[in-house]
Amino acid sequence: MIAPAVRAHRPTRGLLSLPHRIQLVIVTAIAAIGIGWLAASLPAEGFYSGDSGLKLIAARNAINHPGRPLDVDLPTSGGNAMPYVDPMVALHEGHGDILQSPLFPLISAPAIAALGLRGAYVLPAIAFVVLLSVLDVIRRHAAPDSSFALLAWIAVAANPLFFYALEFWEHSVAVVLVAASLAAAVIGGRSAHASWLLASGALAGVAALLRPEAVWFVVALGVVIGFSKDAARTFHPPNWLGVTLSLSKGQLREPTIFGCGVAMVIMPFAIANLVHTGTLLGPHASANLAPLTSDYLAARWQRLDAWLRPHSPLVLAGLLLVAAAWMAGTFRVSLRARQVAALAGAVVIAAAAAARLLPRDAFWQAFPLSLLALVPAGPLSRPALRLYVIALVTLAGIVLTATHDGGAQWGARLLLVTAPPLMVLAARGATVAMGAGRWQAMRVALVVLTLFAGLATSRSAYQELRSTKREYARLVQTTASLTAPGDIIVTNVWWFDQIAASLYGSRVFLYTADRASAASALDDLSRANVHRLELAWASDAGASVDDVVRGSCFRIVVVHDVPEHRMRLASALCGAE
Repeated sequence: MIAPAVRAHRPTRGLLSLPHRIQLVIVTAIAAIGIGWLAASLPAEGFYSGDSGLKLIAARNAINHPGRPLDVDLPTSGGNAMPYVDPMVALHEGHGDILQSPLFPLISAPAIAALGLRGAYVLPAIAFVVLLSVLDVIRRHAAPDSSFALLAWIAVAANPLFFYALEFWEHSVAVVLVAASLAAAVIGGRSAHASWLLASGALAGVAALLRPEAVWFVVALGVVIGFSKDAARTFHPPNWLGVTLSLSKGQLREPTIFGCGVAMVIMPFAIANLVHTGTLLGPHASANLAPLTSDYLAARWQRLDAWLRPHSPLVLAGLLLVAAAWMAGTFRVSLRARQVAALAGAVVIAAAAAARLLPRDAFWQAFPLSLLALVPAGPLSRPALRLYVIALVTLAGIVLTATHDGGAQWGARLLLVTAPPLMVLAARGATVAMGAGRWQAMRVALVVLTLFAGLATSRSAYQELRSTKREYARLVQTTASLTAPGDIIVTNVWWFDQIAASLYGSRVFLYTADRASAASALDDLSRANVHRLELAWASDAGASVDDVVRGSCFRIVVVHDVPEHRMRLASALCGAE
């Protein structure tokens, strides 16, 4: 039962008792069994987003030629390389560079080599399982007045990463590294051991290599480390939200050590990028940042609109209740009454998310329980306040610099790096809100309803993922059944080779954006003595499959329609075959 657990809870800053250790092991084991069972129920060859397919292509290239693991081989015909590559692959001196994080495919390659396609899902699942243990370290040091039981529920049953832990995506790995960096920082801040701060910086650096938006977490944590001190170890200038507003020489030591940890990880990659591509950022980050200054203000509004704006009266009502709970504090309304109002708002939004009434891209759709972090909870310790600062700075930085809204996703995936501090703060908000006092039964009931709505949201996330993966798995299976190993597939569907990445290596994919590019590819293939090819063509394109082969030696012999993806799969022969 949650309520008795909260009532019996005592602060345990930094301590790990044997009973608590057993609880942690049991919950972790349940998470591992659950995520493993659910992952096994999903088709490995179907990807929710083309991003996952690109990462698989990069990982297989790393496996095929470990001496040059970041190079993606160009498609070939008759031993000749051809430049008809996916738009997310940049041509570079006889090979391709994937416009994705180069690190995640590298660290995923060993599991894929050992376990096949299922191995791609190992790291995301492990990260999900490990996350609770790391969050618990943060809880015990920064928010010891919060309940482990509530944190465990949020981290396992209502976690916004649940969706991404079941897909070949780096988000869950990056977030657990963010959490580990934060945990090392809170330990290092209290123990004054340089090794913890150095480790914190290194972990944050790896997270930033996996997800560029995690740079804002690095900035936020660096600022908090630099400007924050426990009361006994600081001078007494004015401060805001527990953040000291001046620096002494002693205060420069901690952020310097943290920065050295970040640099230890980032600098080798930056130097490698400079040598390989001539830029410190590399192809992925450079491509991401290129549109930043184009229509900047309109883009910022689009991010806010897609991720955070209330898109329904229910969400608006819920947010207004939470805001009213805070505003009522200026009128001396009791804390318990304000908590009831805020919890009512959280229940409304969590219920709407559970029923999938919110836009898929909205932050609230994936993580409605983050609103528990906004429930008024009385005085906060400095470490807890700093968690708010880290979450706020990270979120603001991402909103101000994101060059796209995330595309195919469940919730605002670019905001996931804010999840670790928000999950700990949500557990604390729920714990305090369930405490003794007026209207306790109502407050406990509202928290429980919110928690179960979070579970229902995770169920919706799984259903969304399963439906899409099955749909694309059928497309991959259809493609495999209509083609043979070694076949060349010419396509104008930019995401097709990404979704069909499980066929990479057994088929040759040529991307041609339009009829002119396709005609050039067909001419090159005919000169290479290719007599048979397949076309995967958008049925609503300006040129039909017959238009594509017109003027070449190829003729269409078989056409198979795939109406759910508005595509046509056609076989074409050259000559009299």
